[in-house]
Amino acid sequence: MIGTVIAGAGPGLSAMPTGGAVTTAATYGSTLAVSRPATTASGDVLVASVYARLPGSATITAPSGWSLIRRDSSTPEDASLTQALYYRVATSSEPAAYVWSVGSQASAAGAILDFKG
Repeated sequence: MIGTVIAGAGPGLSAMPTGGAVTTAATYGSTLAVSRPATTASGDVLVASVYARLPGSATITAPSGWSLIRRDSSTPEDASLTQALYYRVATSSEPAAYVWSVGSQASAAGAILDFKG
């Protein structure tokens, strides 16, 4: 499932740089595809947040060119929740969507923020 673009001001977006955008997506399966924000231009910094219900030891594989900032998982006694944050600097030839592999059948959600300037 490919997400939608959220633009404009609001409590969560009021600090967004001018022209920035956010895309979101959710899925159940082995992959999570999040659309490239429509306003993405070469040199923009993209930050992605991926949330998945999977064991902390399970692998999340980012698309080529994305660098891991950090990954946090719940303790084994709690529900198996993981959050991973990534970044990349956009080039002139970005794909329409970015696909993360989240292992075998997992519930996952994600967002990409496009920062300009």
